[in-house]
Amino acid sequence: MGLEGARPSGEEHGCGPEPGRTAEAWTFAEGLCAEHGLEPDFKDVATTSPGFVEKAARSGIVLP
Repeated sequence: MGLEGARPSGEEHGCGPEPGRTAEAWTFAEGLCAEHGLEPDFKDVATTSPGFVEKAARSGIVLP
């Protein structure tokens, strides 16, 4: 299975990538997980399928 079409913007769910902010957000989220002893379990919307984005928007926590 290829990755064609697997890079949705996520904008319709309020979780679209903001240029230059992905690495900063990832580092911030990892730091919070480490600080609170949590296992990181998050995905960058730019690397997931439209179906995953839809499911996460319905049942997960979407950070701005």
